[in-house]
Amino acid sequence: TLESERQKASRLEEQLQIWKQELSSLLDAPAKREQLIARRKEVQRHQLLLCQTRDAIAGWKALTAKLREKQRIFQAAAETAQAAREFYNRCSDAFLAEQAGILAQELREGVPCRVCGAVHHPNPACKSEQAPTQAQLNEARSRAEQAREAAQTASEVCAGLKAKQEAAEADI
Repeated sequence: TLESERQKASRLEEQLQIWKQELSSLLDAPAKREQLIARRKEVQRHQLLLCQTRDAIAGWKALTAKLREKQRIFQAAAETAQAAREFYNRCSDAFLAEQAGILAQELREGVPCRVCGAVHHPNPACKSEQAPTQAQLNEARSRAEQAREAAQTASEVCAGLKAKQEAAEADI
């Protein structure tokens, strides 16, 4: 019948339109494929950058933690150096203040004094019980110097780590 043929022709016309659209879509396929390939490469590049950034941040965090630890060590070393220097200064002051008593210990009746040359020593100075000896003074000086060197070394370590940490931060 004519009506059924018209319906059949209409369906065929619709199918033909669908196929034309598919064909048009397929004609664009090589260009779309190239776009997708380019997009995939861009996504991969971004993924690589994200991984590198994540690793850089992890490295920066590790450097920052290490720097904090070394700064604590430096702070303790600086405090130790300060205390050792103050102790040495007190020892030195006490040693110098007691020089008359220290020299008087060596005085012998009839033997000339190294300071004034007198051979009679009627009223020699007395040395305090707390007066440090030369050996104690030398030991205090040595400890103060060792503590200063330790603090200096710790400071240099901190400075090196700080430079690395700042460079890592700049890279991020």
